[in-house]
Amino acid sequence: MIKEASNLNGAKKISSPKKYFILFVILVLLVVATLIMSAVKPQIEAVKAKPKTWSVNAMAIEVKAISPVYSLLGKVESSSLVKASSPVSGVVANAWVQEGDSFVKGQKLVSLAKEDLQLPVGKALASVAISEAKLSVQELSFAANKKNLKHELSLLAIKKKNVSRNQKLSRKRLISASSVEVAKESLVRQQKVVVAAKLVVAEHDAKLIEFKSNLNTANINLTQARINLRRGELVAPFNGKVTKLLVTAGDRVNVGSALISFYANDSLELRAKIPNVYLNSLQKTIGLGEMLSASYVVGNQTYFLAFDRFAGESSARGLDAFLTLPKNLNFVSPGSLMNVSLQAPKVANVFAVPFSALYGADKIFLIDNETSELVSKVVKKIGENSAGEVLLKGDLKTGDKILTTHLPNAIRGLKVVIVEQEAH
Repeated sequence: MIKEASNLNGAKKISSPKKYFILFVILVLLVVATLIMSAVKPQIEAVKAKPKTWSVNAMAIEVKAISPVYSLLGKVESSSLVKASSPVSGVVANAWVQEGDSFVKGQKLVSLAKEDLQLPVGKALASVAISEAKLSVQELSFAANKKNLKHELSLLAIKKKNVSRNQKLSRKRLISASSVEVAKESLVRQQKVVVAAKLVVAEHDAKLIEFKSNLNTANINLTQARINLRRGELVAPFNGKVTKLLVTAGDRVNVGSALISFYANDSLELRAKIPNVYLNSLQKTIGLGEMLSASYVVGNQTYFLAFDRFAGESSARGLDAFLTLPKNLNFVSPGSLMNVSLQAPKVANVFAVPFSALYGADKIFLIDNETSELVSKVVKKIGENSAGEVLLKGDLKTGDKILTTHLPNAIRGLKVVIVEQEAH
């Protein structure tokens, strides 16, 4: 038993080195296998990152002379809008028309009660009669006062002679001194009477002016009362249309109360705002004597509105222009809104692009033919054309390709690929 145990221990001592040797051989084989596999492994080239490009639409522009068309929103107004008011206080007798009614020249519109119109005329006539009577009395009084002054002057002369005579008699001691004093007192009293008589005569001119002025005022009031009598029955001064009727029969009105408003059929015009960006070119065109007109399309019918004038005051948004409505455009009324297209004379060296090509108010992007990169260009907006495109002027030439796809990230140097080129 002891011998067998010693044999087993010897076997373990012999197998331990062999075990490590086997592990070492295996490790060497793994390293060799790894090296061989690395040597025979195919080499994969690194993928280079390509810059991102954007697919866009573009168009080749044509620089030429084009007529700008300005799209304007305007409001219809009347140059002869009448607002009639009551000439007197009274009662409305009749309203012959209604709001929106058309009328012809000479047609009755509104009438006030005749009693209210005739009463001021009667008062004015009475005032004229009183003023005339006062003037006549003053003339008679003046004649009587002149005669009285002449009489008093005669008495004054007598009094003077009497004093002179008494003084002579007193020096001769034929009368007493008291008689002289009495004569002098009588003379003084007469002098006062003459002064008063002269004043009465002198006052005639002032009173005559006053009475004539009163008579003139009375006549003016009579004339005004007769005018109000005619105005109390409002008659149409032209062919037109009622915009507002503010009273009905039986209403009591005061002096100056609004009764009715109306306008003439041939007085309608369109007031439209011309933006400042278009204003200079239009003013130059008009200054050269060229005529401007705008078109208004309804269905298949086109109406032409002639340019009349500019407003006298401008604002930060632009200047108002007035366009005359043609007679056959009879279905609009004051307050109506109209979209019109104002045709201007041709402008040289401009080109048309879609609005999508415009960035902000003054920038577009040119596509470089060699690099396919975007190049920004500053332009000036001239207006629009009849096709609804924007007209621009800038440092570009016919054939240049313009980006028409509106890219939110469009910047100078951005790479693009044209997938569709629009014809123009």
